Amino acid sequence: MKVNLTFKVNEKANSLQSLLFNVLGSFAQFEKDIIVERTSEGREKAKSIGKHMGRPSQQRKNIEEALRLYNSRNTNGLSVKVIVKLIGVPKATLYVEMRKKRANNLE
Repeated sequence: MKVNLTFKVNEKANSLQSLLFNVLGSFAQFEKDIIVERTSEGREKAKSIGKHMGRPSQQRKNIEEALRLYNSRNTNGLSVKVIVKLIGVPKATLYVEMRKKRANNLE
């Protein structure tokens, strides 16, 4: 028996095609779920032994230098864009550190 298995959008499929399509989809979902489980377990195991997850952090001296330049913008005339390029600290990191400093000053 020759089975013509073509899956086309917007066409009515026969019952065998629907069954096979659903079975294949179920296996794909099962495989995806197993991959997610394994990576989650690996991540938790790495965290439990003290591995750092994510990007490496910026050097503290670079962050402090960027903050110093930012705070003296009135005298040095540097914009945030220039400070970020000059020091090499991401703009988001600079803003996060500014918020932290501001929160510490309010306490």
